[in-house]
Amino acid sequence: MSIFEWARKAREKRMKRISERYEEEKRRIEEAIGRPRIHLRLELPEGYEDMEEEFKHLPEDEKFRKAVKKIVRRFLDRKRKVEK
Repeated sequence: MSIFEWARKAREKRMKRISERYEEEKRRIEEAIGRPRIHLRLELPEGYEDMEEEFKHLPEDEKFRKAVKKIVRRFLDRKRKVEK
């Protein structure tokens, strides 16, 4: 292994570590000052294998995000009414 390869690998390893620390700190800050959030991991439903690419892009789709927010609001409203 040449010195250049070694230096490149060392730099990549250091950058990965820095990036991981940054993401962790960012998450902590968002939790402390931001509004609560949840993250869900959803699987592609059976029978929709032909739409895998569209499924992968749903998190960036503004229409999809609005629809999910609407579902969450309805769910929480119903829950609030039951608890009263």
